Amino acid sequence: MDMTVRQISEELGVSRQKIYRYIETHSPAAHYKASGKTMYFDEREIRKMKSFFGIEEETEAEEISGENSLSLSRLQDLELENQKLREDLERNEARIGELLLQRTELLKALRSSNNCIRRLTASVRDLSRDLRCSHHLYAQMLRKNRRKRSSFSSGGFSRFLRSLTGRIRKGR
Repeated sequence: MDMTVRQISEELGVSRQKIYRYIETHSPAAHYKASGKTMYFDEREIRKMKSFFGIEEETEAEEISGENSLSLSRLQDLELENQKLREDLERNEARIGELLLQRTELLKALRSSNNCIRRLTASVRDLSRDLRCSHHLYAQMLRKNRRKRSSFSSGGFSRFLRSLTGRIRKGR
């Protein structure tokens, strides 16, 4: 249904002057019919004017309200999903905190183990040095007591080792 400028301005609630300005800038002569001084616009051009002036048709408004109800339900779904994700995030943050505490405890245990290993290594070094020293002392005693082999045979060496271990235990 074709409409005149006056009918369009009444329907849209916009002054005729605004309609004429719109026509001058947006509507070439091919988009309306002129009968004398009166211009008639087709439905396509009227929809463009409504869109330009921000006025929606009733069918569009119904579609939009339908979309709004769809959007509202979608929004509620998204809010629920968001809430679940926040809860997951809080659980994950708590788990990360627990894991960090465990990591800290494990690092302390590792450092303690490393200290024990260092002490054991030092003890092994000391024992090795003591064994070399005892071997040297034993060799010296053998040289001195070549003639007295009986003192080192059958139990003489074990007595010698017991005396060395006694010295080592006492801290020399």
